[in-house]
Amino acid sequence: MARNNEIALFRRGNNALALRPESQESYVTPAVDTFETADSFILTLDLPGTRKDAIQLSVEPTNVIVRAKVEPYHKEDANLLVNETVSKSYYRSFNLGDGIDYSRVQAEFDGGVLTVSLPKMESMRTREIPIK
Repeated sequence: MARNNEIALFRRGNNALALRPESQESYVTPAVDTFETADSFILTLDLPGTRKDAIQLSVEPTNVIVRAKVEPYHKEDANLLVNETVSKSYYRSFNLGDGIDYSRVQAEFDGGVLTVSLPKMESMRTREIPIK
């Protein structure tokens, strides 16, 4: 029989033939707004309760992945009487395609909002063409 943190891979009747530990963690999908300027794409993600050092931003060719973890706040010098907050993890990935200059991606975190700037490659930027 599978324990709480294990999932049975093969079952025959009530007997599990193989067990595999598997994380039971679920993810919250943060709300995001996306903007386009002449020079870049901008993502703003709501990550309430997250600290800056708990955010992981990964940039891969054609993908940007955001992970963040929120731990419940517990005062060390006080007894916890009621615990209604839970730890949670945020996860969001973006498939961006070609045209992003990944070497110049920037991010900042302020007030629970992560802002990611994804600069366009020079060849993909909007240019004004003067009319003669």
